[in-house]
Amino acid sequence: MSIKPQTVTIYVTDRLDDTIVTVPDTVYNLLKNDYPLSIKAGIFEQEINCHRNSTTNTIAISKNLAGKCGLSHQITTNLIVENNKLSLGPVIGVFTSVGQVRKANLQDPIFRLTELVRANEEARIILYFFSIKDVDFAQKHIRGTYYDKKTCRWLKKNFPYPDVLYDRGGGALKSQKLKSDKIREHLNTHSNSININPRYFFDKWDVYNKLAVQEEIARYLPHTELYETPEDLHIMLDAYSAVYVKESSSNNGRGVFRVKRLAFGMFELSYYKDNLVTMTYNSFKNLLYGLNSLLSSNKVIIQAAIEVLQVENCNVDLRALVQRNGRGEMEIGVLPVRMSRAGYPITNTRTGAKTYKWNDFLTEKLLLVNESKKEELLKKTIAFLTTCFQGIEKAYCAFGEIGIDFAFDKELNIWFIECNAKPGKDTLYTVYGEKVIKRAFINPLEYGKYLAGF
Repeated sequence: MSIKPQTVTIYVTDRLDDTIVTVPDTVYNLLKNDYPLSIKAGIFEQEINCHRNSTTNTIAISKNLAGKCGLSHQITTNLIVENNKLSLGPVIGVFTSVGQVRKANLQDPIFRLTELVRANEEARIILYFFSIKDVDFAQKHIRGTYYDKKTCRWLKKNFPYPDVLYDRGGGALKSQKLKSDKIREHLNTHSNSININPRYFFDKWDVYNKLAVQEEIARYLPHTELYETPEDLHIMLDAYSAVYVKESSSNNGRGVFRVKRLAFGMFELSYYKDNLVTMTYNSFKNLLYGLNSLLSSNKVIIQAAIEVLQVENCNVDLRALVQRNGRGEMEIGVLPVRMSRAGYPITNTRTGAKTYKWNDFLTEKLLLVNESKKEELLKKTIAFLTTCFQGIEKAYCAFGEIGIDFAFDKELNIWFIECNAKPGKDTLYTVYGEKVIKRAFINPLEYGKYLAGF
């Protein structure tokens, strides 16, 4: 017999044997005590005997059993009773960087960890954070970091391998990649964890090739080529007055260079490194020398520069957060508009770009006040984002969330710039309130519950 998920509170006690669990009548009546019973959290599962208790929603277990399940005293979580099994959770492990885990344990967590904990007050999953340093392959458990509501502190303890992996790019540094990839492979093999996102980064060249063959998306893509020889760059600069040279695995505005052909055989190279850097070269040969000295990746693309919409000599683009919710449905959130500093080639907020709400930007900066035209533009944008999200999933697999960067040109045609498999949500903080921020962080947790059958 099975029931829909219900909410229970865990009571941890020294008075029970490790094989005894007490449950309220509503749970006990769903069990067949003449058949084997078990309790499960993450990949951990143990046979138990169940007794009744007099509560309405409390499950009492021993301290040792709670430790194996990753449960804390008085934690509230979800329960599914099915086939004589008490499944708690789900257990969701967030795989993140060593630095982020370290900061949390120093009681100085970054906002993304804090917001996930706040969102979990509603989702009520068993949530922990871990890095490449925390996985014990031999014992098949993870020394996870979690927020303890009782002490109001970030603590560490052992957790079972998760039901659901929320991969936020743990071990992304080159020196860590071998170990992080081993962890991902190990979790996939030994715990059969479900992934909220099937990958934690996108290779720009791979994305372009996979989307360019999809007719419904190809028209949104700027012409892109792989940079393998100087001739590749020469041909693109002959075809377009300006191009972007991008490291294929770059993010956050790093490894992005704008190259512009000037008069009299001159070339301009601009990029951001703490501040805007602009250099002029008197020959193509010198340009190559300067550009190649800045590139740190073996795979680089050349992309035709879009004549993006400009306001007050500032480039304008947008980053949409597209997610799946607790019903598995696609959900397009808010549409923050980013406006670069004057003359800057990128709009990343690190460079001092400003962020506006969609409607505020259209009215105050674009001076578009006609409501029907604003509605038409919004519908066009939503259709574009839906097409892109579905196309990316068609090319790879189902995603719980993707950040999609795009821009309008001067005729308000839409152009796809890139997608991000671990959107940071930083821009939300600059212009949106608590309701929008909470939705952005609770969606991955609720989607994780959906994937795990909760």
